[in-house]
Amino acid sequence: MEEIEYVISRLHGMTNHDSIPEDLQSYCKENKIVIVYGASDDLCEFDGYIYDEVGCYEGGNIKFHYGYFEGHIDDEEIAVLKKHNVDYEKTIPTIKFKANWNEDDDSKPVWTYTAKFPHKTFDILEFGEEPAVFCRGMVFYFDDAVAK
Repeated sequence: MEEIEYVISRLHGMTNHDSIPEDLQSYCKENKIVIVYGASDDLCEFDGYIYDEVGCYEGGNIKFHYGYFEGHIDDEEIAVLKKHNVDYEKTIPTIKFKANWNEDDDSKPVWTYTAKFPHKTFDILEFGEEPAVFCRGMVFYFDDAVAK
């Protein structure tokens, strides 16, 4: 958990206009650490061990099959997997969590996440004069989050 604490210490307090430093991305890749945070009003960003994004306008359940988000595996790929008797939902590592969208209460972050696997949170601040928490992101070990 020491690696997670280090990552949190580097991320906490960044603004929604900041980029995650390259050295921290490399560190996360080496240690199989995933960073999840919200961007704009419709994106859930993955960084570190997984580098990707998924649309989640107004929040919702996120289901990530390693290498693909739910709905991003096209029919042709599914047909090939089925032809070889591969149940991709059971054989491809899957991470599941919920993205929570808040636009009604200014005292709470716009984005938060709910997950059943071990994780730690960090705050991304809204860029501007009035500091406010834009997103409460999460950091976790890939292996801890994969549904077995």
